[in-house]
Amino acid sequence: MTATGHPHPSPRHQAMDEAVRAAPAEHKPRLEVSAHHRGTGFLDRTAEVVNQIVGSMWVFVFVTLGIVVWLFAGNVVGFDRTPWPLLLTLALTGVFTGLLVRAWVFWAVAAVAAVVSVAGWFWPRGETQET
Repeated sequence: MTATGHPHPSPRHQAMDEAVRAAPAEHKPRLEVSAHHRGTGFLDRTAEVVNQIVGSMWVFVFVTLGIVVWLFAGNVVGFDRTPWPLLLTLALTGVFTGLLVRAWVFWAVAAVAAVVSVAGWFWPRGETQET
């Protein structure tokens, strides 16, 4: 085991580890920042711009204000009175979270919950529609 806790280092890392242990006062750690690893392609530049825009405080503020306005607008325009849209939203969040973290059982259960939510939402309620 190395000083960094890795059980099977490469020969190059073993040599570096031994050099650090032999003369710890001479060891100068290298600062690694993301700028050293950025690409110059179109997707790299696009990712950088999106990161700067979406990661800003103002986007958070506007999204938060949008949610608050949406919550109050529901009282004006009227939300669906059933729990199915909320349950569908929670189920789809579970599906995407399961896919993201590769938890296939969680994904499958959430997918079944999403199907049940859609079926419940569109199930006839027995109300007659006015023409």
